[in-house]
Amino acid sequence: MLSMANSETSTALRKTKSQIFTNSALGFDFASLERRFIVLGALVDTEFAMRDENNNVKALFRQGQAHMALNNIDAAAESLENALQFEPNDAGLKKEYAAVMKKIAIRDNEEKKQYRKMFG
Repeated sequence: MLSMANSETSTALRKTKSQIFTNSALGFDFASLERRFIVLGALVDTEFAMRDENNNVKALFRQGQAHMALNNIDAAAESLENALQFEPNDAGLKKEYAAVMKKIAIRDNEEKKQYRKMFG
C-alpha cells in the first residue's frame, strides 16, 4: 500500500515538474535563443581560427559578422577594421564595414537626440 502511494506521489511530482518547465518555456523565443547560441559558437570558432594566425582575414570577417548579429557594433567595427588592414581592397569587407559604420552613425545620432532632449 505504501509503495503504491509513493509511486502515485512520484508520478504526480514528475507531471507537475513537467508542467512547470513547459509553462516556463512560454517566455522564450526558442528560434532567437538558438540563433544566439549559434552566433556565439561562431565567435568561439573565429577565436580558435585566429590563435595561430591572427591575420586570418576570413576569421576576422566572420567575427565581425557575428558581432553584428549580436548587435555588438563597436566590436564588429574593430574586427572588420583589423581585416581591412590585411585586405584593404576586398569589396566584401568594405561593404560589411560600411554597413557597420552606418549603424554606428545611426546610434550616435540617436544618442545626440536623447542628450538634446535631456539637456536642451
